[in-house]
Amino acid sequence: MAEYKITFLSHFRYAFKISIDIILLFIGYSYFLYKNGPDTDYSTLRFFIMAFLLEFVPTVSLHLNYYSFNKKTRIESVFDSLIVNNLSHTIRFGKEDISEIVHYMSFPSRNKKIPFLPWDQYSHCIIKLKNGEQVILTSLLIYDLIPFMKKFADGIPITIEAGFYRWISKPVLD
Repeated sequence: MAEYKITFLSHFRYAFKISIDIILLFIGYSYFLYKNGPDTDYSTLRFFIMAFLLEFVPTVSLHLNYYSFNKKTRIESVFDSLIVNNLSHTIRFGKEDISEIVHYMSFPSRNKKIPFLPWDQYSHCIIKLKNGEQVILTSLLIYDLIPFMKKFADGIPITIEAGFYRWISKPVLD
């Protein structure tokens, strides 16, 4: 039996990439000041601040969006079924109960390339059940969603949809 939930390590994995970007921007600005002297105009500082904000704000908003969908969710993998326990209700289903799996990811993730933007590593999966319910699993909850879903739902086709910025909106039940 394996149990999945959002932990500090989940947040740290995603914060690590944005931390590296912050350090690289700081090193870039420091190098610019070293080469051009401290009494240069502030347009360069504005450029580095804007570059930071253009990476940081979308990444944090996407992280909070994913966190809001799975913050109180626990998943238990028991033999050939999943138990998705949210505070409001519990759903237990096996692969015979699944009608469709749609995995939403970025273009670099779909093509197995190195993520370029900090939000490229975020992905989510919507499992549509035959009884009409939908379960949303995010990469904050299960870091490697594709191998997990291939292992659990062996034989069920997984539709992969790629996009630039994979925001989760409230799902509409079919």
